[in-house]
Amino acid sequence: MKQLTILLLALFLFPITLISQAPPEVDLPELDRYFEKMVADWDIPSASIGIVKDGELVFTGNYGVLETGKPGAPDANTLYAIASNSKAFTSAIIGMLVQEGKLRWNDRVQKYLPDFELYDSWVSKHTTIRD
Repeated sequence: MKQLTILLLALFLFPITLISQAPPEVDLPELDRYFEKMVADWDIPSASIGIVKDGELVFTGNYGVLETGKPGAPDANTLYAIASNSKAFTSAIIGMLVQEGKLRWNDRVQKYLPDFELYDSWVSKHTTIRD
């Protein structure tokens, strides 16, 4: 009983405030300076960054030059060759859609892309998103 009293007293005297605290606000000008420095320090020719929070675009930044040694800065329309990274992005987005219940890993690809075809019609018909 004494331990329960001490526990209850501790809970009332030292409330857990971390649970109710909101995440810290991001200093966007500081973030902009960080990305500018990162591009310079890491010797990256160019980078474009966008941050979305709660469905709203809250930050965009374009840094560096389009081609090393030449003038011209990247902008919102700059396309980057991301090579095999597109597979990781696609997997992450599909995982988010699965989490939201908009599709399932075992759904057949042709459910969403009726014209999807591989080398064999049976394989085309039975290929799932998980595959």
